[in-house]
Amino acid sequence: RNRSVRQGGSGSDRWRRSLEAAILSETNRIARALSEANIDYDLYVERGSGGLKRAEFIVYAEREEFRDIVKEHEWGPVRIKIEPSWRRKVEFTEAEEDEPRARPILVGIDPGMTVGLAIMDVRGRILEVRAMRRASKSEIIAAIVKHGYPVVVTTDASPPPKSVVRIAQIFGAKLIVFKAPMRVEEKSKIVSDVEEREGIRLSSSHERDALAPLIKVYNKKYKSLFSKADARVRELGLQVDRERLYELLIKGYTIAEAIDMVTSREVEEEEEREARPRPALRRLVRRLTERVRELEDEAEALRETLRERESELEQMRMELESIRERRVREFERDRVIAQKERRIKQLEEKVRAQEMKVELLSAELRRLASVDTEEKGWVRVKVLPRITREAVEEAVARGWLSEGDVLLTLDASPAGPKTAKLLADVGVAAVVYRAKAPSPDALEALVGEGIAVVDGRDIEVKWIGVWPFVREEVVAEAAWRAALLRESRREKDRGEVSIEEIVSEYRRTLAEAPENL
Repeated sequence: RNRSVRQGGSGSDRWRRSLEAAILSETNRIARALSEANIDYDLYVERGSGGLKRAEFIVYAEREEFRDIVKEHEWGPVRIKIEPSWRRKVEFTEAEEDEPRARPILVGIDPGMTVGLAIMDVRGRILEVRAMRRASKSEIIAAIVKHGYPVVVTTDASPPPKSVVRIAQIFGAKLIVFKAPMRVEEKSKIVSDVEEREGIRLSSSHERDALAPLIKVYNKKYKSLFSKADARVRELGLQVDRERLYELLIKGYTIAEAIDMVTSREVEEEEEREARPRPALRRLVRRLTERVRELEDEAEALRETLRERESELEQMRMELESIRERRVREFERDRVIAQKERRIKQLEEKVRAQEMKVELLSAELRRLASVDTEEKGWVRVKVLPRITREAVEEAVARGWLSEGDVLLTLDASPAGPKTAKLLADVGVAAVVYRAKAPSPDALEALVGEGIAVVDGRDIEVKWIGVWPFVREEVVAEAAWRAALLRESRREKDRGEVSIEEIVSEYRRTLAEAPENL
């Protein structure tokens, strides 16, 4: 049992649950140890939210047999105490009053720390109802055999405890278990009717829980069956042993078969063979009980071995699954690595092919650059895709532009006054645009810096080797117009012509340039 949990603050519930869990763990350990040692026992527990509040073992062995398995101790969260079980009275082995009566009975059992026991004969008469505190199987069996031998054992505990199953197996009785526990209201109604009819009074809920299922089974399964059998016997005018007849009906025989068996000589002979001296019957029951206990112990040991093997098998399954997952990851990693290696090889081959192509193109460029590019009537120009300040600065820094160069561009719209100043500082002679013209401000700035601007959208561009060429007259015409514009500006400075007229005139001459060439 656990320590006291009455004192404590907000953590008292947590402390209580930890104690109950410790009791559950220790109970499981003792149960396993007793099972492994093939020692028979009954276990009664009081459950709690965290595990067990209390557990009690009734061990059917001498103390020396489990001395090394269970030891008393008072330390820690769990206290273990061992007490001998004394009989409640002195028994005389040959006492006639202790001999079992040879009649069939029905037994109801409410298992637990306090066992409820109800006994009824096959005629439906209640023989005894009692509660037994901390009762062992032998004490329960002794209380039963005083009234006869059970042919039906019933309980509303589902699944039935091992102690109830063992008692039914010892006597070879039919075990009847309800699929679901009876409601308290139903039990109370059944018991109150019996108390009023029989003039008895039950003293505890354990007695009620043992008697109510027994009465329900008798009324629902056997009462009408026995009435039909009685009517058939009266119809045939027979005198038969009713208890023997009811016993056969409980065992599953039909009414006709049971009557035939009771009235036949074979049944009488069988009963004579079964009629043994009562001391011999008691010894037989004892031997059979011991044999059943041995077989149950063997079965429990085998079940424990099976559980161990299943646990080992489950562990092996988990290890195998882990190995499979690891192998799958390794295969996937190898596949990805192989795929990337193939891709790297493909890219390396492409790089080598491109390097070879670049080398061939470089050689071709060097060859074309070495070709004589001088041709009469044509002026070589340098190509700049867009005239921006950054592009011009980079070309100047590389020394690509020099004085007197003619610049061919696709887009002159980004050019501005600063770009025009850079081109003028280098000494660029003319700018030929093929697509987008410079803005008015840029045009004014370029012309103002002495750079001729040519609309090259309709002029001929000839490629010799790697260099483009335009006709000399195009550049000359543009230079002439630029000079004209500069002269107009000087006149404007003298107040003779407006700047708007000068720019308009220059634009007009640009528009007419292709027609004049």
